[in-house]
Amino acid sequence: MILLLAATSVETSFWRSALPRRPELPGGFYAFRGEVKGQELVLVLTGVGKANAASACTAALMTYRPELVINFGCAGAFPQAELALGDLVLATEEICGDEGVATRESFMDLEKLGLPLLEGQVPPLFNRLALSKAWLSRAGSALSATCSRRRGQWRSGPVVTVSTGSGNREDSDKIWHRTGALCENMEGSAIALVCRRFGIDLVEIRGISNWTGDRDPAAWDLPVACSAAEEACNSLIAQISRQEPSP
Repeated sequence: MILLLAATSVETSFWRSALPRRPELPGGFYAFRGEVKGQELVLVLTGVGKANAASACTAALMTYRPELVINFGCAGAFPQAELALGDLVLATEEICGDEGVATRESFMDLEKLGLPLLEGQVPPLFNRLALSKAWLSRAGSALSATCSRRRGQWRSGPVVTVSTGSGNREDSDKIWHRTGALCENMEGSAIALVCRRFGIDLVEIRGISNWTGDRDPAAWDLPVACSAAEEACNSLIAQISRQEPSP
């Protein structure tokens, strides 16, 4: 079974139409379950933000025991990443962008504070959570095929999760200089941490809906970003159905 996680209904129009609605999970999270391309799938809408994402992911993992989690949806690209609306990002790692202490001089992350997010790991996990390398090649192939059809581009690299989006250029630049991330979202690091705790592989796919910096909703394109992410997710599932992943 593959678990699909996305924050909102706007990001999941294709999958909600393809999968029958099921009773709610504990916590009132909406779930859709069915078979597509020979794969048993469950889509769960997490709601916006890290607290919702962690709760929904935990409930879904304990209920369904999936072999793989795919987190997808829209994201805001940092201008320095030189991505266009509708382009795709494949996360190689998730960065916890808020966890730490902001002083007048700098931001002190959890490593500087000596506070690991997850103990018992070698090395300990602080603000950066690497995603499954075993799936990056296959997911990259799916994004490449999607972008070829859509005449866009895709990149792989770090993605940062924040509770407060970068709605002005000064804050956007600070986060980019600190993290080097391609884009920011509001759920991914929470899902990455839960998957790491449960020992479940995670793939994260993001469609670019806007740029960070001075907020201008008139320049956004949510539909193209959401459809690109869903199409890439569909392409990955089609690949999985043709060949089982390498051990």
